Amino acid sequence: MNTKPESPIKCRFAHQDDVPFIYESLTQLMQEQNTQDKFSQTPESLFYALFSEDKFAECIIAEVNNTSIAMLLFSTSHMNFTVFPSPGIYVHDIYVKPAFRRRGIASLLGDHLKAIACDRKYSRIDGIILKDNESAMAFYHKIEDINVLDYIHYMRLKLF
Repeated sequence: MNTKPESPIKCRFAHQDDVPFIYESLTQLMQEQNTQDKFSQTPESLFYALFSEDKFAECIIAEVNNTSIAMLLFSTSHMNFTVFPSPGIYVHDIYVKPAFRRRGIASLLGDHLKAIACDRKYSRIDGIILKDNESAMAFYHKIEDINVLDYIHYMRLKLF
């Protein structure tokens, strides 16, 4: 089986005209994870999050032959600022179109994100994985220098 797509993959920051692709990717991801009832975004809210004057998230797009095939949605994190020397990055979602999976594209997006974090002098990249997402756990266990933390509990207080 070929492990790399035939054409080179490029990673870049999302543009405003990528919002439909990002929204569709998130919709597909939520369906695959059976969490669509928790999905709260609209194309308009994603646009605001990514491109408004008050933006609070960023997105990397992977493309081949100028066609978007994957995305990684993230934001700057100041969680546990008393413990870490600088901000970090929180990965919200990674999605690769099914036809392009198992070809190293998620790893490429991760490497691109790691370079961004290093350029910004951030101290870490964090994220969470659903407990039943075995393929994601297997993927992350293969990454050098990653720690799967089992000594913390993630807490959430819903406000609305």
